[in-house]
Amino acid sequence: MHRFILAGLSMLVLSAPFFPAGAAGLEWEVRDDRKLELEPLDLAVSQDGAWIFFLIPGEVRVLDMKTWAAVARIPVESGFDRIAYSDAEAMLILTSRTSGRLLRVALEKVYTFDPSGLPILGAADGSVTVAVFSDYQCPYCARLEPLLQQVQEKYPKDVRIVHKNLPLSSHRFAVSAGLAALAAHAQGKFEPFHKGLMASHNTMSEEVITRTAEEMGLDMERFQSDRKNPTFQGVLQRDMAEGRAAGVRGIPAVFVNGKHLRAPTPETLMGAIEKELRKTAP
Repeated sequence: MHRFILAGLSMLVLSAPFFPAGAAGLEWEVRDDRKLELEPLDLAVSQDGAWIFFLIPGEVRVLDMKTWAAVARIPVESGFDRIAYSDAEAMLILTSRTSGRLLRVALEKVYTFDPSGLPILGAADGSVTVAVFSDYQCPYCARLEPLLQQVQEKYPKDVRIVHKNLPLSSHRFAVSAGLAALAAHAQGKFEPFHKGLMASHNTMSEEVITRTAEEMGLDMERFQSDRKNPTFQGVLQRDMAEGRAAGVRGIPAVFVNGKHLRAPTPETLMGAIEKELRKTAP
């Protein structure tokens, strides 16, 4: 009798579903259900979930995944019926079952930065904008200054340089120096003040900031008051938010007409500027 019970239990255990230890189940929740205005042949999504790419005959439509707003319409030849996206290369890859063709399309994010309230060096109405995210205690930012000066001298009528503050938390006086630079800008002395602070990046202190302002002949009472101005603090906070939104991970970060230029050198920066100028050439 006992043998029969044990045998029955063995058969029950053996016939039950087997789940390995730590196996994951699955739950789901519908987050979106919408009617598409187009019938895609195929689609792809960027790894960060920012963009969705719809392939339709003769075109790739790029939409913002959060807002579903149109980002771009990329014309391609008809006949391509499959699409994939490589985040590592920022590249669309289209293929055709019928012709066996493969097409790669390089993509580049273009960011828009608000220059209001900021000093602009060079051509105020230049067709090319070089936006630089930096802070006044950054040695690499200081090393970039001669190259930016070369840009001003080479393209006096075509390029404007916008300095945006992105102070690192590890730099004790970076926020204070950034606000001081905006206060100097309010008195029309940004450029010499900026250069003076950058030259003192490795010895930055409140004393250095004050001494530099005095050397520039600033109205010190107004200068000290403007450093506490909520408007200037708002400009600095906006710059920081824009830098984070653009994925800036290190400074200096240089953008040429909104496109991130990694590891800028004289060759790469001038080359990027020339490329943008050719787009606007008559």
